[in-house]
Amino acid sequence: MQATLNVFSYLNVLWRRKWLVIVPTLILGLGAFIGSNFVPKEYVSHTTILVEEQKLMNPLISGLAVSSSVYNRLPATKEQILSWNSMLALVKKLGLDKGITTREELERLITELRKNIYVTMPKNKSVVVISFRGKDPVMVRDVVKTIADNFIAQNLEAQGKEASTAIEFIKNQIALYKYKIKQDELRQYKKQLEDLLVDSTEKHPLVIELRKKISKLERELAEEEKEIQAIQEPTTPEEKKVYRELMAEYNRIKENIDNLDDEVSAIEKDRKINEEIYAMLKKRLETARITQRLESSKQGLKFRVLDPPMVPTRPVKPNKLKYTLFGIALGLMLGFFLMILAELLDTSFKGVQDAKDYLSPMGKVIAEISVYDPERLAKDVRKVLRTKEKAV
Repeated sequence: MQATLNVFSYLNVLWRRKWLVIVPTLILGLGAFIGSNFVPKEYVSHTTILVEEQKLMNPLISGLAVSSSVYNRLPATKEQILSWNSMLALVKKLGLDKGITTREELERLITELRKNIYVTMPKNKSVVVISFRGKDPVMVRDVVKTIADNFIAQNLEAQGKEASTAIEFIKNQIALYKYKIKQDELRQYKKQLEDLLVDSTEKHPLVIELRKKISKLERELAEEEKEIQAIQEPTTPEEKKVYRELMAEYNRIKENIDNLDDEVSAIEKDRKINEEIYAMLKKRLETARITQRLESSKQGLKFRVLDPPMVPTRPVKPNKLKYTLFGIALGLMLGFFLMILAELLDTSFKGVQDAKDYLSPMGKVIAEISVYDPERLAKDVRKVLRTKEKAV
């Protein structure tokens, strides 16, 4: 019963103070709606690009020089898109630097552009989403289109570069193992010459022939030495990938050669290893070139624009509905605060019950007075007057 009375008391307070809630709510809600018209408008344009990475079915190609996925290249590509040179080219192409006279102003412009450019690729999905937020709807569309074009061009360039890097590395390895094969041949010729001179003279036809072969190989090795010394260790991911495959092949070939008859000399074993690796590299070079041709013809990787950038017709900011709801919520909070404050500061009686509670212990007398009828009250008054007259 007491809880019911409290609820009715709260409702009574709300009803009496309703204008303290209604007025702030209307004022702040309407003010937020009107004020949203003065907030600078912002527009967003975006594009969605489908990345189709074709799997090369040729088993000779599948193990070598296949480009890394676009998803793996995304962080580097994103950094390249947001680099100073790329952003400067974007600004120049779209004429965004009109009116800019100092480097500080240009830096602020590029920093602002970077903050509003988003390049994302949802995990396990073959789509790239590029978006940009700005104040001019046409400029927003143009920025997204330019970035998308650069993204596609840079990835196609990176794809071709990966194959080219792998091919160049394989060429260097071929030159290296060709050099090693000549060294093995030189060692073999010198060993044969040493054995032949045990019972032959320098005028022996075989000795003369071996001398010529040794001399020729020494000249060739001397000419190739500088080129071989210039070959560096693998540094790029593509080179390291090919190098790991090469080492695995080397170990397999070496294991097979080492199992040959012990009568085979160490020089002969080295030569066999180097010759097999050299033949393997020649084969890999050809397959890498095939891969490069496939990628150049766009059979390895394709980009398709699913959602081209459009000129946005509606701003994403300000959101008038959100502004208005926020103003209404703020007005309600202020109204309830004013209502509670007014109720706490108001010391007047709101009803009989307030008077009873305030005047207790005289509440019983007030309660009795409240039930007197007019005739009984008049009678009691006359009785009191007569009593006073007798006393006089």
